[in-house]
Amino acid sequence: MPNLPPRNLGNFHFERPKTQEQLNNYQSAVEFVRGFALRVHFANADLPPEVDMLVEAILANGAAVEVSRISAETHDMIAIEGMCDGTRCLLLAHQSSIQLLCTFNKREPETPPKAPIGFFVGDQQIK
Repeated sequence: MPNLPPRNLGNFHFERPKTQEQLNNYQSAVEFVRGFALRVHFANADLPPEVDMLVEAILANGAAVEVSRISAETHDMIAIEGMCDGTRCLLLAHQSSIQLLCTFNKREPETPPKAPIGFFVGDQQIK
């Protein structure tokens, strides 16, 4: 296991929703995906070039999906595309049933960098 310095995962302060409409927006899958995309951006911003971030969705049965794309599908549903046990998969789930684990791994010099995760709301990519 490489000895990596602590990573800045961003300092986020969300204002407490004051109205029902604000609460609904705050609880939406769109806000979940946007907030996670922002956190990943800040986490990757200061990584050394030889370190990749791996994001895994941990399921209730203990299985892990290596995430390549995450998107908001409905108000509270997300779609996660990736690999599970060496097989390509698509997972549709309520946003509250998924746990996401981010790890930072030093890669071998001859190994190319991992492709960045795609974040989407509908068919619009979040940059």
